[in-house]
Amino acid sequence: MSKKKFSFIFVISDEEVYEESRCYLNRLRIPDGVEVEVHELRAVKNLPLALNHAMHRSDAKYKVYLQDYLFIVNPNFIEEVIKRFESSPELGIMGMVGTNHPSLTGKVFESYQLVGNIIEREAGTIQLKRFNGEFTKPIKLLDGKILITQYDLPWREDILTSSEYLGESQSLEFTKSGFKAAVFNQNEDYFFYDPDFIELQDLSEPVQGKFLSEYYSLLFPKVSVLIPTYNRPYYFEQALQSVLTQTYKHVEIIVCDDSTNDETQKLIDYYTQIYPNIVYKKNPKNLGQFNNDLQCMELSSGDFINFLMDDDLFHPQKIEKMMAYYMQDINDEVNLITSHRHLIDAEGNILHNRKVTKRAFEQDTLLNGIEFADYALKYNWNFIGEPTTVLFRKSALNSPFGTFCGREYGCNVDMATWLTLLSEGKAIYISETLSYFREHSNQQLQSNLMKLMGATDYAHEILAAPSKGYLSQLEDLLYAMEFCFEYSSKTFDSLDEVYINHPIYSELNQYILQLKLKYSETLIKQRQHYKEELERVEQLLSKFEENEKISDEYGRLLMLYEILSIKIDMYESDRNRGTQSAINEESRKI
Repeated sequence: MSKKKFSFIFVISDEEVYEESRCYLNRLRIPDGVEVEVHELRAVKNLPLALNHAMHRSDAKYKVYLQDYLFIVNPNFIEEVIKRFESSPELGIMGMVGTNHPSLTGKVFESYQLVGNIIEREAGTIQLKRFNGEFTKPIKLLDGKILITQYDLPWREDILTSSEYLGESQSLEFTKSGFKAAVFNQNEDYFFYDPDFIELQDLSEPVQGKFLSEYYSLLFPKVSVLIPTYNRPYYFEQALQSVLTQTYKHVEIIVCDDSTNDETQKLIDYYTQIYPNIVYKKNPKNLGQFNNDLQCMELSSGDFINFLMDDDLFHPQKIEKMMAYYMQDINDEVNLITSHRHLIDAEGNILHNRKVTKRAFEQDTLLNGIEFADYALKYNWNFIGEPTTVLFRKSALNSPFGTFCGREYGCNVDMATWLTLLSEGKAIYISETLSYFREHSNQQLQSNLMKLMGATDYAHEILAAPSKGYLSQLEDLLYAMEFCFEYSSKTFDSLDEVYINHPIYSELNQYILQLKLKYSETLIKQRQHYKEELERVEQLLSKFEENEKISDEYGRLLMLYEILSIKIDMYESDRNRGTQSAINEESRKI
């Protein structure tokens, strides 16, 4: 191979256009000792085959594959190519435009962010297009209008026949072979093309399907679907099949079996022989739901995590629709994506929506994480969803699944995790129904113990939330605490006496006592805030006595101040009675 030789391999579809492109080629400066040759490909029926023949016929180290409608307008092109390749032996291929954020089509010019510069004729005018991104970073995909290589790798004749996906395929082939792909570092403008000259390709062959099938795992992030299961082989198989039929294909399935029998193990043996992306682990002894969830997390290797409870179901496009939003999130700001979900019964029939599954937004909505969670905290309404509903970014979870502020949750393990994630990032709510939460008689959710654990988890959520930036408005914090008091009171009233001596009952009581102290302090802070606002408005009134708007504001603040004063008096009275009652109770025990 000649180390100082360039081979320009032209794909020619229009002789007049090619002549103009050759004029630009003839103007290129050729450094001393560098040899240049040109190969012309005409009437090509199978482009990858023709490119392979041209590649093998040339002994040039540097090869430039280009369409005839692409003009190299900067005379320093050859010198810059040599500099770039000699300084980066690991760099195998360069192009004009590329992306690290492809859409689900895998086409460069349909991606969510482009890198590169190009001079283009558009609507009769010449425009310079500069796309965002760093030229120095390795690139996942390159467009195929011009491709520059310093190593020879075969073009994929088994996948492609035309220029469709030509650059995308070849840049991925270099990546698979251990080389890097990059966009040509265009400190100056180098390339011009006119879309009017592009000959439309015959796309009757399903090139896209072949391309995506070959490169899916290189193009798109891996998603780990985690299925912790316990003695539910019938429902488990339905859940598993709802993952296997997902339209998003880069998925690993982690199954951790905590069953007391081998029925699920016998069932899954069939699937593991067919699907290599299933990882199955049978626990030698029962771990319990919480630790089994953690084991699933430990075994996962995906960039994104979606639990699937063994009695729930996915919509076939759930992962694809959620990942489409993650791939648009160029700056990795979104930590959690959820959707509407339907309730289903034991037979899989859809049930009517209740408050918990009421559609939160009628359109897909991007939300600030704090604001998103504040609403759930104020009303103890987990509209965010159960573990089945949410797809989250694994790297954003900085504490074990099911914990919040260092506490392991017993019932609201999902909310504990969502609060951890949303304190550091944004969320997206998809209005379409993408998962199905099953209700049946064998669930533990309706037991008194689960109700007690749920109330205790909720009290801890409200107590700990401000430390993570939640409920920063005093009005919201007061409302959430009042709602928590009411919810806990109803829980206490619904419990059998057997639970009075349960450790979780005592824990809930401790949280309520701490919340009541905090409630009192917050009431006083809020009253002081209103008092300061009243004084401010009073000063305005003294200057603008006839201003109706200021008078109304004063009246509003005065009413709020008086309401808070009454609340504080009532609370202090209740607290004094509660303290005396507690003293009497302790005396009775003695």
